Amino acid sequence: LLFNLACEQGVYEHDNVKLLLALCKPGTYYFDVGANIGLMSIPILQTLPDVHVVSFEPSPSTFPYLEQTWASCGFRSRWQILAKAVGNRSGASDFFVAEPTFGAFEGIVDTGRGGAKRSIKVPITTLDAEWAALGRPAVSAIKIDIEGSDLDALVGGKACIAATRPYILIEWQLRNFRAYGRTSPMLLECANQIGYSVYS
Repeated sequence: LLFNLACEQGVYEHDNVKLLLALCKPGTYYFDVGANIGLMSIPILQTLPDVHVVSFEPSPSTFPYLEQTWASCGFRSRWQILAKAVGNRSGASDFFVAEPTFGAFEGIVDTGRGGAKRSIKVPITTLDAEWAALGRPAVSAIKIDIEGSDLDALVGGKACIAATRPYILIEWQLRNFRAYGRTSPMLLECANQIGYSVYS
């Protein structure tokens, strides 16, 4: 589905890609949380030659395609891909897997979007843990698109966010939030707690 959209549009989520290209700073890291097949990672790597990218994709149906993208590109030395979910703790997590066509709708909770799903276990990590493992580098941008568990990813990245003050691009959907027992005001309150403003 995402690959077809990218072909139709010429680039996937054109406005978001343009925004990320403007926000990623030379000599820093960009974290792509919920990378799918790498469509929001490749433009950064291709256009910004001294930016490093870490992409997180826990889906066992989707990660092999992300691996193919990684293996066939010329930026592997600056691109790390991790088959892990991102949340507010490390260990293992339930993960609801859909048919491969609807991999973009998979997540830690079954939101009811993307058809029938089955539950499996996947590794889960935090942004803080992965940032520390990298040696606490400067991070200029974080994109989070993980079908409703976005707030957990922010909570698990508070040290990284406090130290590096990256721009954060989050795409959330109300139906996903409801499945997690969350509301949009909770996201605004989280932004307030970490000293961030919400621009759109």
